[in-house]
Amino acid sequence: MDEYLDKMGYLSIFLGTVMSKILVIGYGNSMRGDDGMGPLAAQRIESIVQDKEVKIIVRHQTGIELAEDLKDADFVIFIDAHVGDKPGTLKEETVVLDNSMPSSFSHHLRPGVLLSLVQALYNKHPEAVIYSIAAESFDHGGGLSPAVEATLPVLIDKVLARINALKTL
Repeated sequence: MDEYLDKMGYLSIFLGTVMSKILVIGYGNSMRGDDGMGPLAAQRIESIVQDKEVKIIVRHQTGIELAEDLKDADFVIFIDAHVGDKPGTLKEETVVLDNSMPSSFSHHLRPGVLLSLVQALYNKHPEAVIYSIAAESFDHGGGLSPAVEATLPVLIDKVLARINALKTL
């Protein structure tokens, strides 16, 4: 493992000066095909980054209970699957405050709505980004499609590089 980390240039994650409290949230349903990509990515990242200033959370959905964790973070990385692009397409987007109210109270809130909630409750919100891979299937059953499985290491490398950059500012 150390050889891989050194080769990829990630050992500095462990050696750099901590500048931010970083929260990584991988979410999705591992029993719905590619929807399980978020939790799987977060688990793999957690196995690499062993740092008390980087908190990794795996969730089935993003709900209001995450507000407590979000308020303590300086930077948040969300990881999820998305629809609408060619399967396996990787997106990186800045999360902006979203003050729109959900049509009903739900167990799932969009990342921007969560940030707005934290702003309203605690008068602060962390910067945030979402990394997502376009899904091929959300059908019942475990396992990722070949397109998502092939892109997952690229997503993980991007998240590790972001963590490294944040920690060495």
